[in-house]
Amino acid sequence: MQLLLRFCPLVTLLLLFLFPPLAQGKVLRVELTSRESVLKGKSWGDAGAYELLRGKVYFGIDPNNRFNQQITDLSLAPRNADGLVEAWGDLIVLQPVNRRKGRGTALVEVSNRGGKFTPTYFNAASRSQELDVNDPTYWGDGLVMRQGLTVIWIGWQCDVPMGEGLRLEVPIAKQADGSSLTGWARSDWTIDEPAAFLRLGHRNLEGYPATDLTSSKHQLTERDGRDAPRRLVPRDQWEFARLDEEGNVQPSPEHILLQEGFRAGKIYELVYQAADPKVVGLGLAAIRDIISYAKYDRTSPFRVTRGITAGVSQTGRFLRHFLYQGFNTDELGRKAYDGMYIITAGAGRGSFNHRYAQPSRDGHRYSAFLYPTDIFPFSSQAQTDPVTGVTDGLLQHLADPTHAPRIFYVNTGYEYWGRSASLIHTDLNGTADITPLPNERIYHVASGQHYVDAFPPRQSVPGGFQGNPLELRLTYRALLIRLVEWAEGKAEAPPSRYPTFAAGELKRVEALGFPAIPGVQVPQVTNHPYRADYGDRWPQGIIDRQPPLLGYAFPVVVPALDELGNERSGIQSVELRVPLATYTPWSLRRGYPAAQNELIDFRGYWLPLPATEAIRRATGDPRSSIEALYPTPEAFQQEVAKAANQLIQEGFLLPEDRTAVAARQQQYWDFLHPAGAKAPTKGPANGSLIIIGGGRLDSVFYQKFMELAGGPDAPIVIIPTAGEDSFLEREGSEEQIKNPFAAAGFRNITVLHTRDPQVANTDAFTAPLKQAKGVWFSGGRQWRLADSYLHTQTQEAINDVLARGGVIAGTSAGASIQGSLLVRGDTNGNTLMLGDHTEGFGLVSQVAIDQHLLARNRQFDMFSVTKQYPDLLGIGLDENTGIVVQGNMFSVIGKSYVAIYNSEETISESNEPGDGMPRFLLLHQGDRFNLVERRLIRD
Repeated sequence: MQLLLRFCPLVTLLLLFLFPPLAQGKVLRVELTSRESVLKGKSWGDAGAYELLRGKVYFGIDPNNRFNQQITDLSLAPRNADGLVEAWGDLIVLQPVNRRKGRGTALVEVSNRGGKFTPTYFNAASRSQELDVNDPTYWGDGLVMRQGLTVIWIGWQCDVPMGEGLRLEVPIAKQADGSSLTGWARSDWTIDEPAAFLRLGHRNLEGYPATDLTSSKHQLTERDGRDAPRRLVPRDQWEFARLDEEGNVQPSPEHILLQEGFRAGKIYELVYQAADPKVVGLGLAAIRDIISYAKYDRTSPFRVTRGITAGVSQTGRFLRHFLYQGFNTDELGRKAYDGMYIITAGAGRGSFNHRYAQPSRDGHRYSAFLYPTDIFPFSSQAQTDPVTGVTDGLLQHLADPTHAPRIFYVNTGYEYWGRSASLIHTDLNGTADITPLPNERIYHVASGQHYVDAFPPRQSVPGGFQGNPLELRLTYRALLIRLVEWAEGKAEAPPSRYPTFAAGELKRVEALGFPAIPGVQVPQVTNHPYRADYGDRWPQGIIDRQPPLLGYAFPVVVPALDELGNERSGIQSVELRVPLATYTPWSLRRGYPAAQNELIDFRGYWLPLPATEAIRRATGDPRSSIEALYPTPEAFQQEVAKAANQLIQEGFLLPEDRTAVAARQQQYWDFLHPAGAKAPTKGPANGSLIIIGGGRLDSVFYQKFMELAGGPDAPIVIIPTAGEDSFLEREGSEEQIKNPFAAAGFRNITVLHTRDPQVANTDAFTAPLKQAKGVWFSGGRQWRLADSYLHTQTQEAINDVLARGGVIAGTSAGASIQGSLLVRGDTNGNTLMLGDHTEGFGLVSQVAIDQHLLARNRQFDMFSVTKQYPDLLGIGLDENTGIVVQGNMFSVIGKSYVAIYNSEETISESNEPGDGMPRFLLLHQGDRFNLVERRLIRD
């Protein structure tokens, strides 16, 4: 046995896990199922190689322990032979293989709805969920590993669906005689698209099943807005049911079905009776006990000496709840966490510890209404509510004042608008500042939305784009290191940075003073918490009044702005110090079926500055132009480097992230100044283009194609790749594609199609193009052509057809792809002018081409593109109409019109500058246009 233990340390660990010393209401055991080396033993600086442990952790909670008395219904849960209430959850640990090389500090991530954010927030990784030890995309630059940290993930949330993330299994509370408990639960839905049935759970999380499904005590209401009166939906018009895949009605205690369907633009709310509540508050105990196990239990396989914890959004609110209910003292009276990193939680707590609690429920201006997520107290400092007379504070319930951890509260601009963040540092009259406690720092990341949005942006709106791409994560990385050093006692944390009344940095919404950017509507509302009455038993964690009875709202203020409309307080990232745009943390529900003046959850706007002084004057934009701020690209880059150095000195940017900052700023610059933007608009040096606006085509287009290709025997290639797979894979589709060309007289036709760019990059696939005199792109979705052929041998072969004097033609999607900037190229739909695909084939340079112009009322859509790219020429083609491009000239053929858009100046038919209003020039059959000079040719 001694020999076995000597050579099998894993066996030794397993024996300790299966037969640990007698547990006293804490981690009972850990069962490991795997232990893998990360990236085949790659060394991460001084910490060396890392390993990933997976398994389960089993908790035993003592109902009689005084530090557990705050857990709702714990006394009603079943107990094991030792009198403990058991729970168990998923466990993942990332740690140095040689733990002596680590720094002895654990980062416990409180996982948001079963997921993982540490890889993407702190490690600059592009993926996070599966943590594949052999895939570098999950590990990024390894910041947490290079710092020698141990990272622990556990399941704490009991409503995460099985198999869809980290989950905690908790018992069900019962009556003393073992019978079921029943009580009131509530679900609500903001309906923006019609639906036949709805799930009771929030988002994709599990809800509480209803009981007594046919009873009239369940009530469903409908209302027209957040504050509109509720209308009772008659009970015989809805049921607990769903539709199966065949459309049949199936009874279901976890869904509701409305006979006439749930209508877009309405808010529905269900108050219903449920049974068998879970002991949800055990999630708080699990997060407490995992760090105590790691710090104090000598048998722990991930032993550390200190612990910090981090939560984002939902789990940031969880940590505020954790603090308020005194969970930072474990069952043996020891301090749990030394530091807490609470990110984008605003002033909220949450549904983490009451009967029928739903941990996923949040609260925004126009969704998830009136759950107990935003309730007094809000600040760590104790305050007296002037309405109720109650005095309380977030840290007033610590069992031991010395157990207060060092805390970072980090919020973006969105949390001030959507999560009432001002209440964590203002008084309850909304008129005075509250000083943070010595053990806390408050940081406001100015102008950020709740998370980093996609860039390049996908959805255009008046004045710019939906979705704020301000890069928060570089700040989060730096603050993580600052918190670790502070919690370890090695360095003082940077001073708090947040807006104050004293500095004039907090404003009422009505006094915001946002600049009058053309087309941009400013919100007139914020989200604010109410004094809410949940019933007499709410102090015991039981809600008897659903929905709650509302009292007065708490006052909320928002950060003040600079002259560009960016927030001027807090941590200003390089995007704000060297601005190219206005970053708003808010956006409005424009285009939604109702409440268009209300706030969208989480997201803001990105509103680029006018590129030039001429554009600024023409549009009436009050903001500075990019041209005025930065006369050269070099001047811009110098300002970026200066701002990055300032942030490094202040402690809000890591020196190693200086390059990432510069790269991000260059992305913005390149998006607003596309490569070759100052180059002239030109057609092909050789050959011809036929660019057609789609629709049913007259024979003139096929005749012109034949003429330019060289006659009926000329080899032509038809590329239908923009079309739908359902058509292209259908039997006989190839003949159907050839038919109109055969009817026009072509006798040498090849259909060429692939979705695989690797295939498009082969000699075998491009062989027909090497003989072709003409190529025709059919209609569909232009992004499919980009995905399949951009930067492949196929694209080169198409260019060679032109070089040989051949002809390239395309209709609809086949027209747009011929431009240099691809419009309507978004994979999510063809209504976005600038989407996730913006690169065309560039057969005509410095041009964006739209189609179906007048037939689909698109004649005004190109203005947003030419405003964003003022050096581009916009061409809009109506159906059954096109242009024939030869050299730098084109002529119009077909029955309708071609529109020309030029934002260099506002143009009119006389080719004289306009009156400052954007216009387009309409051309018709026979008209000719000079692309280089951008003027109509008059005979």
